[in-house]
Amino acid sequence: KAIVVLKKSTLISMDLLSHTDSRGTDQYNNDLSNKRALEAVRYIVSKGIDKSRIAGKGMGEQYLINRCKDGVQCAEEEHAQNRRTEFKINYSVKAK
Repeated sequence: KAIVVLKKSTLISMDLLSHTDSRGTDQYNNDLSNKRALEAVRYIVSKGIDKSRIAGKGMGEQYLINRCKDGVQCAEEEHAQNRRTEFKINYSVKAK
């Protein structure tokens, strides 16, 4: 869906914010989320979107969307909710 949106309008760019669950060290999760973000950018660029319109950033485990922080027992499905890439849409009007 993101590729469709980007192909429809060159006034739109996106920031991809990738996240991990809380398992693993902070450094491991930061590295993993950066790799996840870069891979998502690579995929979108491979579909014909100019790289200047896509930015990726790894967020590690900083922004969990549920209670599954370090030391809390959670089901795999709960951990999976935190492993995600969010798409922030930016719209800019070009000067004439």
